[in-house]
Amino acid sequence: RNRLYGRNAPHLQGIAMQYRRYNGRYRGKINMLGYIKTIADFLDDDNDSIVNQLIEIYPGSSESQILAWKTLVNDLKASIKKSNITRDAVIAIEYALPTSGMGIDVLICGFDKDNNKICYIIESKQWNDDYITTRIFSNYREDERELHPQIQVYRHSLSFKEYTDCGYNFDVSSFVFIRNCSQSGITELIAKNPIPSTKNIPIYNQLDRIITIISASLINGTENMIEELQQASYKPSKDIISAMESILNHEEPFVLTNEQNGLL
Repeated sequence: RNRLYGRNAPHLQGIAMQYRRYNGRYRGKINMLGYIKTIADFLDDDNDSIVNQLIEIYPGSSESQILAWKTLVNDLKASIKKSNITRDAVIAIEYALPTSGMGIDVLICGFDKDNNKICYIIESKQWNDDYITTRIFSNYREDERELHPQIQVYRHSLSFKEYTDCGYNFDVSSFVFIRNCSQSGITELIAKNPIPSTKNIPIYNQLDRIITIISASLINGTENMIEELQQASYKPSKDIISAMESILNHEEPFVLTNEQNGLL
């Protein structure tokens, strides 16, 4: 655990002021971006139409990003069509998060057998074994270092839970999908993860396996979740609110976990 002092203090005070602004008249007025539909509508939508919607939402996207979206949409449709996943579940692609420019590649949500809200977050990569072997992975993007995908998807899950007013209602699970690598490449990638506590996040090179796991728990969904995701607004968790208020009031700060502090 880290106290909110030291080199992070000026940055944290800026976050605290941002919290104050959001906590006032702005909170609740920030619609989240992304393609968000039911599974049924996603399957009905033309692939090019889905990608064009993403381009409109995120103007200026690179050609490589657009190609990655096309591949991801194709892969998702192929896997979902072969599965028995409930068609009234909700899927979001490139779902924006309110912290540090984060975005979720794929989010699938609905209800389990006990009517609990559940959410699955997938980080998608198109890396091969050579890429994994030649890269240095870190807990941040810096210089020539690549952010490790297990750490990345963990932070996405934490951001969804800790910084949106709808996320805390969901039980969240995470996966990494790496399209072009072998099982040995996955083993090497896990070994290169610098944060051991995130090494248990599953990595698969077959999207079918991830969708099958999701299908087993996701019993039904509702279109209301589309609006819930779209209308989600920035709202830090109680722990982070307490820490921010303590900074603003010049009090002894609360203690955040390393993961909470890493999102600031």
